[in-house]
Amino acid sequence: MHELILRFWSICLMKAGPQDLPSSRFLVLASLAAYLGSGTTLMLADTPPLSAFAQTAVDAAGLALVTTLLLNLRRHPLRLTQTYTALVGSGTLLNLAALPVTLGLLAAQTAGGGIGLFAMLWLALVIWSLMVTGHIFRHALEIPFPAGIIVAMAYMVLIIEVTRSLFPAEAVQ
Repeated sequence: MHELILRFWSICLMKAGPQDLPSSRFLVLASLAAYLGSGTTLMLADTPPLSAFAQTAVDAAGLALVTTLLLNLRRHPLRLTQTYTALVGSGTLLNLAALPVTLGLLAAQTAGGGIGLFAMLWLALVIWSLMVTGHIFRHALEIPFPAGIIVAMAYMVLIIEVTRSLFPAEAVQ
C-alpha cells in the first residue's frame, strides 16, 4: 500500500506516468473509491452530503467517459485502466492536499478576514492539478505536454459547466 501511494505521489510530481501503474481492476476500483471519498469530504465543507457525493460521482463518471473517448480516438483503448487509475489516484492525493486549504479559505471568508494566502494556495493547487492531469494525458495519449494541459483545461471547463447545470443550487462559484 505504501509503495502504491508513493507511485501516485510520483505521478503528482510528474516523475512517473500511468504506464508505471499495474493494470488492475481491483486497483482502479479501490482508487475510484478513494477518489469518491476524498472528493466528497473536500466538498462537505460547504455542500450538503448527498450533493457533495453526487457532484464527485459526476466528476468521476465524466472523467471516465472523457478518458475512454480520448483513448479510443487515439487508438489506445487498452490503456484505460492504468490511465483512469492514475487520474483518480493522483486526484485523491490532490483532494487531500486541498482539504486544509479549503477549510482555511472558508474560515477566512466566514471571519471576514483576508483570504489572500488561501486564495493563492488554492490557485496553486488548481494549476498543479491541471499539470498532473495534463502529464497523465500526455503519456496515455502520446501527445506533447502542452496538448495534455489543453486537454486537462478543457475537461475542467466541461465538468464545471456540467456540474453547474446539474446542481444549480450548489454550483461551483
